[in-house]
Amino acid sequence: MDPDKGFILNGESYPLRGVNIHQERKGYGNAVPNEVRAEDFELIKEIGANTLRVAHYPHSQYVYNMADEMGLVVWAEIPLVNSMSLTEEFSNNAVKQLTEMIKQNYNHPSIVTWGLQNEFGGRGNSYTHVSSGVSLEEQYAKATELMERLVTKAEELDPNRPTTHAIQGNSSFNLTGYKEVVDRHLAWNENAGVDTASLNTYFGWYYSKAGDLADYLDTLHEKYPNVPLGISEYGGGANPYQHDVIDEDFINNWNTAASRGPWQPEEFQNYLHESAWSIISERPWLWATHIWNMFDFGVAGKNEASTPGINTKGLVSHDRQVKKDAFYFYKAQWNKEDQFVYITSRRYSEREESITQVKVYSNLEEVSLTVNGKDYGKGTMQQPGVFVWDSVELKESGNEVIASAKKADGTHVTDTVTPWKVTE
Repeated sequence: MDPDKGFILNGESYPLRGVNIHQERKGYGNAVPNEVRAEDFELIKEIGANTLRVAHYPHSQYVYNMADEMGLVVWAEIPLVNSMSLTEEFSNNAVKQLTEMIKQNYNHPSIVTWGLQNEFGGRGNSYTHVSSGVSLEEQYAKATELMERLVTKAEELDPNRPTTHAIQGNSSFNLTGYKEVVDRHLAWNENAGVDTASLNTYFGWYYSKAGDLADYLDTLHEKYPNVPLGISEYGGGANPYQHDVIDEDFINNWNTAASRGPWQPEEFQNYLHESAWSIISERPWLWATHIWNMFDFGVAGKNEASTPGINTKGLVSHDRQVKKDAFYFYKAQWNKEDQFVYITSRRYSEREESITQVKVYSNLEEVSLTVNGKDYGKGTMQQPGVFVWDSVELKESGNEVIASAKKADGTHVTDTVTPWKVTE
């Protein structure tokens, strides 16, 4: 991992672009049989990811075996998440978990980095999960001592693999309690021996605007020129059965409260990923970027998007039955073998306007559109993999929308949507 060149494999640039995964699934909890979990890896293969962050704990051996088989580059990590106890027993336990993870998984060639923490002290005002009466400075000193122990243990057990960590990444925007988190934690790269770092960033979702990610990354890259930087989490939630027209007014009205509320249209998730990817793809020095998350997953405390108990940031639904639009956006970027076209907002079946924009994701160079027999020609490329047609006219009902693209061998791939209605 090079701070300016990103991830290097066998002497060549090999940007790591992929997803985070949890180990649970609807109807199974964490006890997912291997034959069922195999579907997860079929979906990961289809999207074309080349890296997995296995969050936030060691997963079953099946996961690492599949990563070995598929050539996926893995970030494996221990469950040191958010906060700690200041006791010696706690620190000893963390070191023991790292020891066991490395010894158990040392021989998996897919694993290239050991993760030491996720959003540790992420609230910015505490490293402990109970009120300790200890100053933040003393807490940070204890956290630093633990990080140094973890780095020392990792180097002792496996001197050939680098260490990394996932930092709560919104501190530069002066949100209460978060202001100094990034600087405090990147100090562990400069002074405590952690080799690389990645940032959990949710621009446009929990704070700021989606496009602010660019200046944020460039500022950190300039401030910490010797630290290989990546993005360990980014994205936003979506209920694939909620839809809206995403324009400048919608984006400007979006705020923290709304992003955690009952309305999470699929189109806004698309917008967030299109924006983030345009920024990421121009910065090959990012050693790895991992979407949060490949799949929706259960969280008891969540109550968003009319789906209680679910974190909706996945590209695929909790039961793996629905690939959200954003899944196909990344397939268009990463999978060049399985050539396809995909009409977005396909589940937006009842629309208020008869004149609409149509957007298509594809990994082919040109896409054509017909609607109700009318030829709208080739789409305008918004960015690689994204084609749009403005001012497309829909009938009140009985619409047939067809996207088509020609492959190199002269055959065509098509996608058809028929249930759109206008309800004005």
